[in-house]
Amino acid sequence: MFQTRNMPRRSSDLIIPANSNSQFQRTNGGATLHQGMEFGAGMELGNGFSVDGNATWIPDAEFDGDRFTAAGVLTTPDGNRITYTPEWTTNLSLNHQIGGLRSSLSLHHTGEQYTDVLNTVAIRENLTGFFTGRIDRYTLLDLSAVYEVNSQLTLSASIKNLTDRRYIASLRQGIYVGTERAVNAGFVYKF
Repeated sequence: MFQTRNMPRRSSDLIIPANSNSQFQRTNGGATLHQGMEFGAGMELGNGFSVDGNATWIPDAEFDGDRFTAAGVLTTPDGNRITYTPEWTTNLSLNHQIGGLRSSLSLHHTGEQYTDVLNTVAIRENLTGFFTGRIDRYTLLDLSAVYEVNSQLTLSASIKNLTDRRYIASLRQGIYVGTERAVNAGFVYKF
């Protein structure tokens, strides 16, 4: 299975996080241009193994036209990248199924992204207590398993961020670190 989709889009009413606004709100981003592609593929490898992957590539996600305050001060330069829009987001999973046991080893990649309309590179705190800057790209590895004991009972377990990768997930009124390694287990019982 293979799928691809082209995503050209112009928008005049995009809502973006107002990171530099001390009122902690979202704001209208105005006219923007978005162009990219999505890809997805999956394949059975035999002996219970399969592989699935997808990618989103957005080379163009930019503001269309300069933005100014009422006093004529430039707030958003034409062509700057839209906030929190990485150029690449990808996922790849190696799956295995034998009997009632399904397991998956998954790789997730998120490209670098800006957190403010000025496309600030260095992470810093502004005068209103908000943090801005470019978030570095990061790649995470997850492991999961589901075992169907019978038609009534299913057991599950997962380890998110298997390698305990340290990364910044977001900036706002602080630096939000990504989820550290997390182990989850559960069950479903159907009556």
